[in-house]
Amino acid sequence: MKFRLEKSVELRTIYIKDGGVLVFMDGPGEIFLSVEFIHIENQGALHIGSESCRHRGNATILFRGKSYDKDYDEECGKKGLCVAAGGILEIHGKEKLSWTFLDKTLWKGQHENTITLADDVTSWEVGDRLIISSTDNDMHHAEEFITVPCSHCSPNQVKIQGLVKYNHYGDHYKGIDMRAEVGILTRNVRTRGDMEPYCYGQNWCQYFTYDTFGGHLMFLRGFERVHLQAFEVKHMGQQANLGRYPVHFHDVGDLADTKTYYPDSAYVKDLSIHHCYNRCVTVHGTSSLTVSNVVGYDTLGHCFFLEDGNEQNNTFHHNLGLVTQASTLLPTDRNKHMCMAILGAVWPGYMPAAHECTAVSTFWIAHPNNNFIENAAGGSEEAGFWFIFHEKPTGHGPGSLPPFKALRTPMGKFSKNRVHSSNYGVYIDDGVKPSEANKYKPQEYLSRQMAEYMPHKNSDVMKPRSPAMIEKLTSYKNNFGLRARGGDIYVVDSHFADNGQSVEFSSSKSFPYDAGSHQEIAHSLIVGQSDNGHHWGGRRRRDAPFNMTKIHDHWHDRRRLETSYNMTEMSGNDTYKMLMNETDTNHIIAERADVGLTHAASRMTGVDIQEGPVIIKDCHFADFWSNNVAITFSRRTPGQMSVLNAASKLKFGHHINRFSLGPYPNSDGDQTRLVHDRDGSLLGYTDSYIVNKNNWLTRHIGCMENWDCKCVICKGKYGSLFIRANPEHYKTLKIWRHEVPEKPLSLAGVVMGTGAMQRVEYHPNIIRNKGYLLSWDWDLPHDIVVYPVAFDKGDYASIGLCIKDLHAFSVFWELEKRGCGNSTVIVKSERYLEGNSWEEMNSMTNRFFVDSETGMLFFKVTARYGRTGYDYCSEKGCERLHFTYRGSSPMQDCIWKTFTKYKWSDVPGKTVPNLTVRKSGTHPAGHDTPGQLRPHTGYPTWSQTTKATTFWSMMTPTVTFTTDEVSLPLSSWPPRITGSLWTTPLVRRVTTGTASRHSGGLKTVKPRKHPSRVKEADAQNPYMSQQTTFPWRNRGRIQNPYI
Repeated sequence: MKFRLEKSVELRTIYIKDGGVLVFMDGPGEIFLSVEFIHIENQGALHIGSESCRHRGNATILFRGKSYDKDYDEECGKKGLCVAAGGILEIHGKEKLSWTFLDKTLWKGQHENTITLADDVTSWEVGDRLIISSTDNDMHHAEEFITVPCSHCSPNQVKIQGLVKYNHYGDHYKGIDMRAEVGILTRNVRTRGDMEPYCYGQNWCQYFTYDTFGGHLMFLRGFERVHLQAFEVKHMGQQANLGRYPVHFHDVGDLADTKTYYPDSAYVKDLSIHHCYNRCVTVHGTSSLTVSNVVGYDTLGHCFFLEDGNEQNNTFHHNLGLVTQASTLLPTDRNKHMCMAILGAVWPGYMPAAHECTAVSTFWIAHPNNNFIENAAGGSEEAGFWFIFHEKPTGHGPGSLPPFKALRTPMGKFSKNRVHSSNYGVYIDDGVKPSEANKYKPQEYLSRQMAEYMPHKNSDVMKPRSPAMIEKLTSYKNNFGLRARGGDIYVVDSHFADNGQSVEFSSSKSFPYDAGSHQEIAHSLIVGQSDNGHHWGGRRRRDAPFNMTKIHDHWHDRRRLETSYNMTEMSGNDTYKMLMNETDTNHIIAERADVGLTHAASRMTGVDIQEGPVIIKDCHFADFWSNNVAITFSRRTPGQMSVLNAASKLKFGHHINRFSLGPYPNSDGDQTRLVHDRDGSLLGYTDSYIVNKNNWLTRHIGCMENWDCKCVICKGKYGSLFIRANPEHYKTLKIWRHEVPEKPLSLAGVVMGTGAMQRVEYHPNIIRNKGYLLSWDWDLPHDIVVYPVAFDKGDYASIGLCIKDLHAFSVFWELEKRGCGNSTVIVKSERYLEGNSWEEMNSMTNRFFVDSETGMLFFKVTARYGRTGYDYCSEKGCERLHFTYRGSSPMQDCIWKTFTKYKWSDVPGKTVPNLTVRKSGTHPAGHDTPGQLRPHTGYPTWSQTTKATTFWSMMTPTVTFTTDEVSLPLSSWPPRITGSLWTTPLVRRVTTGTASRHSGGLKTVKPRKHPSRVKEADAQNPYMSQQTTFPWRNRGRIQNPYI
């Protein structure tokens, strides 16, 4: 039976089945259908327009019902529409452009504005409601407006009515597109829920003052066609009910399966979903669906939602999500306060931690094999795009995929997406708990937990890695622009601006089980602070509201202070710090605290390296001034810091803080920081390594200290040792390099496992082909495994252990098979034999030597096979030395007896490169040519003619050199300074001069009232008489690399 609905009507339920058809008549008036529930199945069909004949009139379906009403259907619930097996739903509203961009900045304070847009918007009509996104850090600065008649507007202009409360950026900055998105909310065909004016019943009214029990649309497995196009979805979704979403494809299966579905049997296009209470579009147990040109605004919970972790080959194209807010439904929907208050599903007595929740996202991606192209996420309490990795499918999905399949699957296409005004822009990390709470794992089902993403070809860890590609991403005004853990993950051709941290990479911490993954950012532009709104772009606490007004004023107070002393680019200078301390800045810090910010949070960084390997190449950094820095390391890294971190082909804008090694806390990873400056484009020294100045496992006497990065610059061959031990008690490991007995490195280690399986892991970075002594607090562990990490064939490290029972041990070389998960499979083993001397041991690969005089056991860890790329291990497997000990505690004075006997000397195999000065050339500050060395930046030079100290200033774009080309060998650098004030090798501060404002490239510091205290430097270095001028980055210190 077929019915044509010609006028408005109120009904209780509608069942359309067995070939029945309901068609909305198209005409000039509005048809308003008020109903509690609609069910469509078995060739039943509901039509509002068609693909070839769009519905031009106005049509509305209003869903009635209360949360306490009885369900009409066990699977489909109440207050909604359900399409079951064999059902057909066709909704096709009038064509309208879904969303576009501002093409000119919209300024706050005006009541009527003609806005200029990037596209033709003649399809938009007078009276339509628009949403203009925030373009600052606060997503709630998105604003709604009504269009009004405009006789003078061009096709890409409309006139809006209403007071503009916030600025909305409509421009590019240095090529970065930070224009506000503008979406249409009004459609001629509408579905919406009938709402109460207040919250009621069991709907978590302690969090929501308004009614959150809306309508829902649900589509079940086996439908014949579901085509949703160009209609409005408002007040939909049931906030407290699982499975009741505005648009929900529920366990549909693979739409590409031709045995079940026709080609193109379902799509979602051009929808306007807004003011909804439980997501936007949910793709649950469904694959091969296309969702495009959908606007989702002001919604609760994950907006575009992949649910169980088995959804694949779906395509999300050109969708817009704005103002995604926390909800109560799942742990990952909740904010911190909800997380710690909703305890019904945790084990009794357990209090959840915030990190088990706090993940609400505009795009929640539960399986990596899906496509996201040209989407925009314009504001979420947590993340714009969150890739979450299921250990196994959850919900209705268990058994649909093998365990760990999603964790190994390559990423689908992720290209030309944009994200802003969120806590995290893109987040690639973590999984969800696949089991209910129990005594041993008390967390709630589906709460966040650790996961390790390691994509491989065909999801097989025994096959080559398959990098996840993040292409052409634009990320701005987020606390964290992109955070990714695992590998391999590549970010290419992307833009970042105004983020607290633009990019942070963390390793999967899976060595030796995935020994060689890495992360990479290439061909990208990273800007510290743009001219977009002049808002301070630092981070906020998650639980604090965005409020930048106070920060805006105080930030400019501080900038005026800096400018008045001509020290804008000198945030690390002692004089600058003195001026800042003498100025009353307490009110600034206090106001930051009021809006959820801390003083430390004001720092903005470009790329943060957490563990690595991280590769930064062919990137441009700009506008990292004041206390911001382009490249740095994350703080408090407890575990491994990769020796393969590297940078090359970098470009920097003028007056930029390029690199900082960061503070020196005692965490193991913080002490072992290291990055390879391959071509000198980072700090000016080709094929050099930047290391922690306090770590003498990686520092040697040929290194040069650099005060700008609080680091030393070294040359050499570097590697790592992965040491796994089973001490009876948690102990600190001390490591000495043979040549530096007075500078051991102490590592706390990382505890892994529990009970009898407990191990402690240590990850020191070292200089390859050197010797090291190891000692633990209290007893020597009875089982120690040492892996050589990132060693090339033939490289070695000599290891010394103190033992007391000289024959109660064994040493084996072993070859471990790669890719065996948490198990260890040894494919080859060889016992070490005893040598007659330390020299014999050191000349062979399979010998140990016991020095009975000192109580020291020596053996070598040698790489017998070659490795490729960023692999930590050899191509044959992971080589390791396995030491077992069955004796008693070693002698306490073993270490010092050994150093007294052997007296190793530190003779560096390589030194930092000679300093080359080009004849009569100019050197553009901040724009280094790859491979061309910059003159050393660590020392002042002393002019013999002016009898004053001359410094190079970073305030000028070029430096002119007037000498013939010369090479300064390490032996003659730094110049030896004599006199009562300057003495080598001491480091002293320049306190005898005063800085004056200048306009030239050289800054002269003149003596104060007592010039007798500053004696003229002796001309011991012959090059100093040529008035050679070297850059010195405003640091008022003389430094010596030998200290």
